[in-house]
Amino acid sequence: EARYYDFVKSQYLNIDPTTKAYMLDIARQQEFNEYAYNLPERIAEYVEGLGTYSMAYNTQLDEEENVAIAFIEKYREGTCKHFASVATLLFRALNVPARYVVGYVTETEAGEWIQLTKLDAHAWVEFYVEGFGWKMLEVTPQRLDTELTINPIDVNKMYDGTPLIPEPK
Repeated sequence: EARYYDFVKSQYLNIDPTTKAYMLDIARQQEFNEYAYNLPERIAEYVEGLGTYSMAYNTQLDEEENVAIAFIEKYREGTCKHFASVATLLFRALNVPARYVVGYVTETEAGEWIQLTKLDAHAWVEFYVEGFGWKMLEVTPQRLDTELTINPIDVNKMYDGTPLIPEPK
């Protein structure tokens, strides 16, 4: 864990000086404390309140020199990538390792196939807790309040082109 945490700190605290100063100014205004137990919730609440989620946002935002700062100061409308970027940079400015993550979010039932589309694409932030690991944080307004439950079952088989389906206990 100690070696991995050193690696995490070396890779996931990078932030340019201008953005770091800007984010630290926000942190001072919002009274964020890197040691506070509720820092993730406070950052999520702040970032969610920055603006409106819209797929029809002004795409000139993406051409700005510093998209995160422009989003905060000027546009206040964007998609999950804009909200997640700001949160990632806030964590990093506060010396909390964080990474911007992209993937897909959808509802499904166990054992059922689903069709993913670009509308299921999503971005979020993960921050690192020493001794625990990466923790996901949703910061996009109007997020899905869906809880994911995974029950691991120790099953395996040689791949033969068919799905691996565990037997009920």
